[in-house]
This record gives sequence, C-alpha cells and structure tokens, in this order.
Amino acid sequence: MKYKLAVIAEPISSLNTATDSSISIMRAAFANNWQVFFIDKNQVSIIDNQVVAHAKDICLSDTDDWYRVENQCWLNLSEVDAVLMRQDPPVDENYLHISHLLTKINQSILVINNPRSLRDCNEKLFALEFPQLCPPSIVTSNKSVLKKFYTTYSNIVIKPINGAAGKGVFNLTEYDPNFNVIWENTTEKGKKPIVAQQFIPEITQGDKRIILINGKPLPKALLRIPSKEDFRANLATGGKGVAVDLTKRDEIICNTIAPTLKEKGLIFVGIDVIGDYLTEINVTSPTVLVEIAAQTSIDGEADLIKQIENILSIENEKTTS
Repeated sequence: MKYKLAVIAEPISSLNTATDSSISIMRAAFANNWQVFFIDKNQVSIIDNQVVAHAKDICLSDTDDWYRVENQCWLNLSEVDAVLMRQDPPVDENYLHISHLLTKINQSILVINNPRSLRDCNEKLFALEFPQLCPPSIVTSNKSVLKKFYTTYSNIVIKPINGAAGKGVFNLTEYDPNFNVIWENTTEKGKKPIVAQQFIPEITQGDKRIILINGKPLPKALLRIPSKEDFRANLATGGKGVAVDLTKRDEIICNTIAPTLKEKGLIFVGIDVIGDYLTEINVTSPTVLVEIAAQTSIDGEADLIKQIENILSIENEKTTS
C-alpha cells in the first residue's frame, strides 16, 4: 500500500452512496492503492497518552454494496499518513473534543483539515475576515442593534452561527411583523449571537458552492437553485444542483482567500457565493463532489488525493534531507 488514510465520519451505515463525498474520497484513495481505515466519530480515544480509535480496515468498490470490512482493530493514529476529518457540522461539544484529540497528533501527522483551524474558522464568521467580499453583515444578539441593521437594509437574512444545511435561516422583508419573535427564537432573547446579512436578490438564480483543494478551485462549481417554495438553495432544503463555470468574480474571491486557507492548513474547503458575494467558508465537511462529477468530467476526489500525496511527499523529503 502507498499510504494509510484514516477517515473520521458519521456512522458508516448512515452514509449515502448517491451523495456522500466521504465515500467518493475513500473510493479515490483506495483506487490509488491507499489502505483506508474508517472511524466512527464516537470511537476516538486517548489511551496511554496515544490518540487511538476503533477502526474498520475497509475495501471499497463502485457498487451499492460499496465497502467490505477486512479487519477491525484499535488503530494508533500516529501510525497512519493522513487523517481526514469528515464529521458533519454543527461544531458542537463533541466535535470540539475530537478536534482537540487530533491537535495532539497534527504536528507529526497530516490532518485534513487542520484541527486547530476547524475550531478557529467558524463557517459563518470566517467569511467575515474578508469584508470586501461579503454583503453588509453584523454579528449580534442585541435586539436594538439588529433592529437598526434591519431598518437600514429592510430585507435581511438571519443565520445561526453554528447552523448547517439551511437550518434556522430566516428572511425578514420590509415591515415584517415577525421580527420580534424571530429575534427571540434565534438569539434566545438576547443570550445567543446570530449573523445577519443584507438579503442578496441573486439568490433566486442560485447559491454557488465552489470547492477549493489546497487553495485551488475546481473548474466547475455547483449552482444550487432554490425551489419555488423556499428562498434557501441548500440541497437539503430542496434546491437543485447544476454544474456551472466559475465567473471572473468567483476567481477573484478564490484568489483572495487562497493564501489564508493554505496558511491555516485548510486543504479541503467549500465556499458559498451568491451573486458577487462570499457568504460562507465551509471547512468542516464540504460536499457536492459527487454532484459535480455526475455532470462533468471533473474528478475532484482524485484531485484531493493527489494533493494529499504531494503534501506527504514534500514532508517526507524534508524529514529525510
């Protein structure tokens, strides 16, 4: 075997072969002669000061019966070449605990994405580090501050900071009588900050997911077009995905954020772009590789594995020179 890859994700029985990027990445690694270990997110421990996990050594195929367990073992994560963290958001207490365990090995083992950056780079807030790319935005739990922002822009979107898949997202239009109750529910009456942004009318044309691998975007993005019944474009809320070319503005956004992504060890990232605006930087468990591959000749999974191999090769050269 060329390398050993450990993938930490949701329970293996819950993964969907039709849409799950974790499966397609593991398939790409296995096809390139990697040994692949699957680890349930609840099976990571520290024993004798070593980060270990109860793992399944699996063989993969392109059929619906997509994996076969060759062996089950306690795996010392310091003995693999790379760890791919694919636990789904939200970044809750359990997610943070696993990231701390992975930080312990990240000085010697490549962890994708860097666990410290997984903690530091909240998917909603990280985008705001590039204000020139984002729509007008605030982060607050204060009712008066939110009301002023709402009055200024009259049409806004409110999002939970740790939300995912469109859950808990509200659109407040001008003179909306639901302002008070939405503020109460989303902020827990001022106890919990939320993100508010000016509504971007181009959402009717779609929310674009762009995948960046080691700072370089795939040549096609997935435009997620909302259904007629919902302003949210997430596939989980009924949006339709269509592969599209990147625009010049998309390339500017990608080139602007790429150096920061690479500096923070964020190798596999999915950004969301609506119209000309960056709205989120997804670092936890980016998806849509499967959807892009189904509509194009782009093999993002193979690109990711190739980039990981390049990084490992460079690191090996450093240690042997």
